[in-house]
Amino acid sequence: MAKITIDLTEATEGSVLLPKGVYTAKIDKTEVKKSKAQQNMLNIKFSIEGKGSLYSNVMLEGAGAFKFIELINALGGVKGIEAGKKISFDPDKLIGKTLGILTDIEEYDGKEKTIITQFVLKESTSEVVEEVEEEVPTNSSDDEEEFDLDF
Repeated sequence: MAKITIDLTEATEGSVLLPKGVYTAKIDKTEVKKSKAQQNMLNIKFSIEGKGSLYSNVMLEGAGAFKFIELINALGGVKGIEAGKKISFDPDKLIGKTLGILTDIEEYDGKEKTIITQFVLKESTSEVVEEVEEEVPTNSSDDEEEFDLDF
């Protein structure tokens, strides 16, 4: 077989195995996909300076959508984005934003991988604070609100 040239100049490393900890991460890429249950989720690529990249799926509907609220709050919050509402937003506005992430190690298919367990304010990466969970009343309105995610 003849030799071929492979261009790796634009290639990036895949997900890295990071020790359990707290890191500052930048959102590099977002893509809306469907989960196995056919619900919308946001696939996010994060870069951790000097360490590599991590990926996380954030549900945009269903019970798992609390992670989206956690993500927005970790980016400084946007008034009005809360449980019980329908909203619309542009995922590309998240690109370039930085936040804190808490990671852990999980075994998947016999291999260890780093998972993001929580999104936190970037300022919180130097000190992990215990959360106090508070029940938020749900709004049964079917009205959809649009939010401009200018942080």
